[in-house]
Amino acid sequence: MQSDIIDDVDAWSSKYLRYRREYFDEENSDNSSFSARLGQFLYSPRGGRYRERFSFEGTAVGSADGEVVCGEEAPRLLLAEVTFTHKVSTCSTYVRRYLYVYYLCF
Repeated sequence: MQSDIIDDVDAWSSKYLRYRREYFDEENSDNSSFSARLGQFLYSPRGGRYRERFSFEGTAVGSADGEVVCGEEAPRLLLAEVTFTHKVSTCSTYVRRYLYVYYLCF
């Protein structure tokens, strides 16, 4: 992370990997295993706060329709949000920081 531009990143992926290693002693997975573990993670104390940041096949981000069901394999993942906080910039550094964040995200 580039600390002169980004203050904080709240990425679900690092918490998911830690959860997976801690509870299932797994490093890698196939699609079926990923979907099953993701469904469990999103109902765990560690992952529950990220549930609304996911969009699965047939759903929209934050939608109650077709969301992950506790104990079931997650539907096909389409999108996951990652929240970050950037530093407040002066006019002279704004453009450089904006371009960095833009290229980081896209």
